[in-house]
Amino acid sequence: MSSQDFIRALKASSDPPVANGPFKIEIARAGWQNSGLYVLRKEELIADWILTQFHKDKASVLDVRYWELLSDVLSSPQVPLKTWLPSMLNRISVATIVVSLLSSLNTLENERQTALSISASKCLSILWPLSVRKIGVDALLECLGAFLSAVNNNDLDESALQIGTWIANSFRLSLSNSSNKKKIYTAFTQTYLVEWTLCVQKDLVVDKLYDAGVEILFNLDILRQLNENDTSLFDSFQAAPLFVLSRLFLSFVLATKRLRGALFGQSSSQQSIGGLDDVRAAATRFYVSSQRLVESKNMGTESWRAQLDLLRVVKDQALFTGQQELQDAFRVIIDYAIKALKNYSIAGVVFEPPSEPILMISQENQQLEASLAAEMMSVIASIEYDAISPLLSRTLFRVLLIPSTEASYGALLENLLEYHSKTRTVNSLLEIILRDMPLPDLITPHEDATEVYTTVMSSPLMRPAFLDRLRTAPKLSLHPRKSDEATASQDALTSYMKALKKTAATDIGSDSVHASESSGVTLSLTCRIAGVVLVSIEHENLAPEVWRRFRSLDLPEPKLTARLLEFITEKNRCVVFTELTFEIFRHLLECLSRSTSEVTDGFVDRLMAYLQHLADDTSRKANTQVLLYTIVERWLPTIDYKATRAQVDALIHVLIEHNDALSSNLPLRYCLSSAEFWELEQVRECLLAYVDTATAAFQTDVGRVDTNQLDKAINIFELLLLFPPDYFPRQLNLNLSKRALVVDAAITNCREKEFRCEALTVLRTFSQRILSHLDTDDRSQAYQLLEYLMTTQTADEHLIAATLDLVELHVAALLKSDVISGFQQLLTSFRNIDADSFLRRNLRARCLESTIGILTKNQKLHRFSDSVQAEIQSLHRHLIDLLEPRMVAILSSSFATLSSRETVGCLHGWRHILSLGRWLAVGLANVHGPKLCLLASQSTMVLDPELVDVIFYVFKEECLCVEALPRAHLLDILTQAYISLSDHGTDAVDAIVSEVFRNLTADEFTRMTKTLESRFSEEFPAFQRTVVLATLLLQEAPKDTLHVSQTFTTLCLTMFGGGGAFVTPSVRPHVFRFILQRCRDRAATLRSLDVNAIWSIIAKFLSNTTSHEDHTSPRVFHDIIAASQPSFTLRNLLGLMRHPKPQLGGKQTCLISDSFPAWIQIREPLGTEEAKAMSRLLETLNSKTIVKSYSSSKDSSKAESLAKPFSKHSAFVLTAFIEAASDPLCVVPTNTRKELQPGLFALCDMLNEHDRDAMMLSSLDASGKVIMKSLWKDYEKQRYVGRG
Repeated sequence: MSSQDFIRALKASSDPPVANGPFKIEIARAGWQNSGLYVLRKEELIADWILTQFHKDKASVLDVRYWELLSDVLSSPQVPLKTWLPSMLNRISVATIVVSLLSSLNTLENERQTALSISASKCLSILWPLSVRKIGVDALLECLGAFLSAVNNNDLDESALQIGTWIANSFRLSLSNSSNKKKIYTAFTQTYLVEWTLCVQKDLVVDKLYDAGVEILFNLDILRQLNENDTSLFDSFQAAPLFVLSRLFLSFVLATKRLRGALFGQSSSQQSIGGLDDVRAAATRFYVSSQRLVESKNMGTESWRAQLDLLRVVKDQALFTGQQELQDAFRVIIDYAIKALKNYSIAGVVFEPPSEPILMISQENQQLEASLAAEMMSVIASIEYDAISPLLSRTLFRVLLIPSTEASYGALLENLLEYHSKTRTVNSLLEIILRDMPLPDLITPHEDATEVYTTVMSSPLMRPAFLDRLRTAPKLSLHPRKSDEATASQDALTSYMKALKKTAATDIGSDSVHASESSGVTLSLTCRIAGVVLVSIEHENLAPEVWRRFRSLDLPEPKLTARLLEFITEKNRCVVFTELTFEIFRHLLECLSRSTSEVTDGFVDRLMAYLQHLADDTSRKANTQVLLYTIVERWLPTIDYKATRAQVDALIHVLIEHNDALSSNLPLRYCLSSAEFWELEQVRECLLAYVDTATAAFQTDVGRVDTNQLDKAINIFELLLLFPPDYFPRQLNLNLSKRALVVDAAITNCREKEFRCEALTVLRTFSQRILSHLDTDDRSQAYQLLEYLMTTQTADEHLIAATLDLVELHVAALLKSDVISGFQQLLTSFRNIDADSFLRRNLRARCLESTIGILTKNQKLHRFSDSVQAEIQSLHRHLIDLLEPRMVAILSSSFATLSSRETVGCLHGWRHILSLGRWLAVGLANVHGPKLCLLASQSTMVLDPELVDVIFYVFKEECLCVEALPRAHLLDILTQAYISLSDHGTDAVDAIVSEVFRNLTADEFTRMTKTLESRFSEEFPAFQRTVVLATLLLQEAPKDTLHVSQTFTTLCLTMFGGGGAFVTPSVRPHVFRFILQRCRDRAATLRSLDVNAIWSIIAKFLSNTTSHEDHTSPRVFHDIIAASQPSFTLRNLLGLMRHPKPQLGGKQTCLISDSFPAWIQIREPLGTEEAKAMSRLLETLNSKTIVKSYSSSKDSSKAESLAKPFSKHSAFVLTAFIEAASDPLCVVPTNTRKELQPGLFALCDMLNEHDRDAMMLSSLDASGKVIMKSLWKDYEKQRYVGRG
C-alpha cells in the first residue's frame, strides 16, 4: 500500500473503505507497524483520525483497538509531541471523549472494561495534561458527573479510578479560578448531588471526589448564600442518603472557620475573639436544618446514626455555647432516645403496659436503636449536662431495665459519673439512684422473679464495674451537717434501710414460693445498691438514724447460720437463686474456716451434693466452674483440714469430671499450677488415688477395650502432663508408665487417624517425662519398645517429635546397659532401611539419625566391643552405598527439577552419615558441599529454609572431616556461601558456622580474618552477613591468636566508625551485636584504641540528621544502653526522651526532627520502656560492684560504685534532662518522667550542695530552675537520712 492509498483509506466515508476489505482500524494498525510505509507525520495523521473518529462514532470509544493504537502512537512518536499534539487538541475536545468513555463503561463486561480502562488511561495520561487548560469548568463538571455515575454503576479498576483522580484535581483547580461558582453549585446540587453522596460512601478515590464536592458546596460565595438562610442545599438532600450529613457538617464548620474573616468582616461584634461566635451561629443554623431533614424521614437505624454523627461534630468542634436552638434540638433528641430505651426494655421484659403504641420492629433493630440512643445521650451529656439532667431519673430507670453489655450504656454512665465527680456532686447522683429505683415494686404476682432478677442484674447500671467506679468516685463527705446533698442522700438511705429491714424479717422458710423469690430478689438488689453508699460513709459520719437502721438488720450468728443451712437444704431454692446460693456457701465456708460450731460436717456434705447437682446439669457448666473456682482459690486448705476423706474424694471427682475439655477446665488448671495445692496432703493423696483407680484397668493388656473407658484414660494421661513428677510415688510412676504403653497399643489400631495421632502424642510425651524422671535400671524391654515405636506410620509432626524423644530415651538406656546385645540388635535392624525411607523422612530413618546423634555426641568408639564396632562400621558402609547414588543424582540436577522434601531428606541422611564417619575416623572420599551451595545460589526458585540449613550442615561435616590444606579452600567457599545463602535459612545457620569456626587452628583463624577484611571492601549488601561472620569468628578464637584477634577487632571497629553502609537499618543491629560481644564476653581483649572507636560509633548513631527512617527503632536505644557510656552519651540519650508537642507547624516540626538521630521518627517517639532502661542504667552508677580481674593475683578487690568518679559529670547529665523537659516545642510525658525518676534521683545523690548551686546559677534559665527545684524536692522526700 502506498502512502496515498493509506491516507485515502483513512479519509474514506465508509468503513471498511472497500467492500469485504479490512476495517480502517486494521489498516491504521498495519500502516503504523509497517516501517517501510513512508507517510509524512504518520503519527499525527493516525492520532488525528482516531480522535476525530471518537467524536463521530461513540461506538469507537468502546473499541479497545483504537485506544491501544493511540497509546502506541503517543508513546513512540517519530516527531516530538509538543510540535503537533497541542494544536490538534485545540480543535478536538478531550472532555467530550472522556464523557462518552465513562458514560458507556457500564455496557461492557468486566474483562473488556478492564482492558479498555488500562489502554484509555495510558492515552489520557498524555492527552489530559495538554488539553485540560482549554476545557471549561462546565465541561469538567460534566466529566466529573460521568465519572460519579460510572463509579456507582460499576466496580472500576485502578486505571479507571486514576482517570477520575485527574478529573477531580483539574475540576478543583478550574473551579477555584471560576467567577461563576453559583451556577456550578446549582447544576451540581440539582444533577449530581445524590450520585456524589453515594460515591463518597465507597472506598475508592473518596478524598479527591469529596474534596471536589466540598469545593462546590462550601466556597466563599455559597457560604454567604447559606448564611442568608438559603435552604436549597437541604432541599436537594431530600433524596440523598443521610450518612454523609455529618461529614458535610464538619466540612461546613471547617470551611466557615477558615473563611470567617471574609464572611463576617471586621464589623463583626465578635471580632475580638476572631469571629468564633459568628461561626457557631452559622454552624447552629446548619445543624438545625440537618436535624429537620433527619426528622422528616422515618426514625430508623440510618436516622439514629446520622443524628449521632451530627452530635459528635458539635462536641468535637466545641460549637455549643448555650444557644437556645441547640438546647431545643437536644430536648427533641432526648425524647426520642428515651422512647427507644423504653421500647427495648419493654421488648426484653414487660414491666408495665406501654403508654403509647410500639412500632412493630425486630428485636435486633430495637437493640441497635437503644444502643445508639444511649450513645447519643452520652454525647449530649458531655456537651451540656443540663440538657439531660431533668430527665436523668427516667433515663437511669430505663437503663436499669435493659440487659445489655453494649459499650454505649457504659459510656453514658461513665459520662454522668465523670460530670458529678468534677462538680463534686456524686451524692446527688446517688440520691437519684436510691430514690428513683423502686426495687420492691419491680416484682408483682404476674411477673417471673427469676426473669426480673436476671434482667436487672444484667443491666449496665448494676454491673460491678460501674458500681465499683461509683463507690470510688471522688465526692463530698456524707456527713449530714456538711451539705444538703449529703443529708438528702442519707435520708434516702434511711428509707432504704426500712425496706431492707422488712425484707430481712421475711420468713425465708415460707411456704409461698413467690414470696420467697420476691424476698430473695429484693434483698439482693437492695443490698447491691445500699452497699455502694454504706462503704462510702465513714463510721463517725454516719447519721444516727441510718446507723440504727443498719444495726437492726444484724441477726445473731447462730440463728443466721441455722437459717442459711435450712435454705440450702432444698434444691429448688438453690436452683432459682444461684448467685444467692453462692454467697451463702461463701459465708458458711468462712464460718467453717473459723471453726464455728454451728457449721457441722453436714454442711460439707450439702456443698458436695450441690456441686454434684450442678455438674450433672450440662446447661449449668458455667455455674459449676464459678463455684469450683471460688472453692479452690480460697477455701481448699480449709476443706483439706476439715473435710473427711470421702468428702475430698467427692470434690476431686467433680473437679476433674465436670468438664471433659482440659483446656476449659479453669479450676483444675489453677489447682495444678499452684504450689499450695500440692502441699495439701489429703487433697494430693485423693487426687493420686483417683488417677490410680482411673487407669488401673490398663495395668495389663486387656485386648479389646471399651471406647468410653479408653477416652477416659486418654483424658487422664493428658491431665497427668500437668502434674509435677516429683509428687508421684515411685511405684505409681512405674505403674503409670506401663499403663501408658498398654493404652498406646490399644489405640494404635482402633482409632481414626487424627484422633489417634493426638492421643499417641499425649501418651508418648507422658512416657518420656516419667521414664526420664525414674531412671530405672530395667533395660530388658528397651529394644522391643524401640521396634514398636519405629513401626508407627504417621506424618503428624507432633507425634513424630514425641516419638523421637521417647526413642532417644530408650537408645540412651540401651547404651547405659552393661549388656550391649540389645544395641547390637538395633544396629542390625537399621540395615533394613532403604533409600526411600530417608527421602520420605519416615520415622525409622529419623530414629537412625537420632541414634547416630547420640553415638557421636555422648559415646566413645573404644567403649564398644570389637563386634559392635564392626557392626557400626558395616552400617556406615551400607548407608554410604544407599545414599551416594542419590547424592550424585542431586548434584547432577538443579533444585528446580527435584522434590524439595526428598532432597532435604536425602541431605539429612547424608550429613548424619558424615557425622558417623567422622566419629569412626573414616576418611572423606568426596566433598559435595561446594557443589550444593553452587546449586542453591543458582536456583531460580524460592529456597526452602530447611534445605538451606541442611546444606550448611553437610558443609560443616565436610569441613570438620577433611585435612587442613583442603579445608582452607572449603572455608573460603563457606564464607561466600554464608554471605549468599544465609538470608534464606534460619538462625541455625549461624550456629553451624560458629561450630566450624570453633574448630579452626591458629593459622586458619588468621587466614579467615584476612578473608573477612577483604570482604569488608566489597559493595553492599555483603556488609550485613560479613559483620555477622566477624562476630561468629571472634566468638571462639583459638589459642595463641590474641594479637590477631585484637588487630582484627580494631580494624572492624574502625570500619564501623566510618559510617556508610554500616549505619543502615539492616546492618546496624549486627554492628551492635559485635560491639556488645566484645564488651561483655571478651572485654580483656579490648584496647584503649578500641574503646575510643566504640564511643565514636555510638556518637555517630546519636548524631542529629535531617533524614530519618520511616519508623522509630527502639532496639537501637536499648543496644546503646547495653554498653557502657560516658557522660556525653547519657546527655544525648536523655534528650531523646522528648516528644514533640501536638499541632506544630511544618517548620517547627522540621526543626525538632532535625535534632533527633536517623533511627527516630518523631511521629513515633520513644516510650516508657526506653525510659525504664535509661533509669536502670543511671541507677547502676550507684551500685557497688567488684571489678573483674584477668590477672593471676589472688587479692580480693573492694566493691565500689562509679558514683564518686562520675559525680563531676552528673550535673551536666541532669542539665540535659532539664533542657529536654523545658524545650518550648517538646514535652517529656508524665509517665516517662515517672519512669526516669529513680535514675534522676541517683544523679541527684551524686551532687553535693556546691555543685547543685553552681549548676542552678550558671547552667539553667528560669524555667530550668523551676524544674530543678521540683526534682530536688521530690528527691528530698524519698531520700533516706538514717532515721528509722
